Amino acid sequence: MAHPTQVEPERWVNGGGWTRTLLAWPDPARSLLRISVADVEQAGPFSLFPGVDRWFAVLEGDGVRLATAGQASVVVRAGDEQLHAFSGDAATNCELLGGATRDLNVMVRRREARTTIRRLRDGDPRSDAEFLACFVCDAAALTTDDEAAIPLARHALAWFENPARETLALKVAAPAPRGWWIEVNRADR
Repeated sequence: MAHPTQVEPERWVNGGGWTRTLLAWPDPARSLLRISVADVEQAGPFSLFPGVDRWFAVLEGDGVRLATAGQASVVVRAGDEQLHAFSGDAATNCELLGGATRDLNVMVRRREARTTIRRLRDGDPRSDAEFLACFVCDAAALTTDDEAAIPLARHALAWFENPARETLALKVAAPAPRGWWIEVNRADR
């Protein structure tokens, strides 16, 4: 489990914000999946990540307008239930709709992994994914197959590596907060 307060922030190259990497899986040096929380302090371009599919949600703040090359601009606000998906290959500019925001970022190398992201409110998964994560926007409790309860703080990420691809049954105590299940499988398996 990881929480932004447990991770040292890294300053963006362009100086527009800070990132706290909650998870780089399976290896930080060459991750197929990266989940982070970022503090966006000023408008500007996002870094390019060739070969990477990205998902983005505003956790706190007034929201942002994202302009990705080749697409209509999109407004993303805190409270949106769906993550905004876009390509890390395309130039993306971020405009703040008010002050600074805190955001969730999910990045996956598209040729090396397959990803499914679902809202927590859509129900609890029975998953045989190689990797399963749960990100919550508000405090919640997660229960595993063996009924062990895992308390999750606001903006916490819990994850389960499942190399044997057993069926996992996880449950979030009702009412489910805003958040997402993230399932990942390597493309070659």
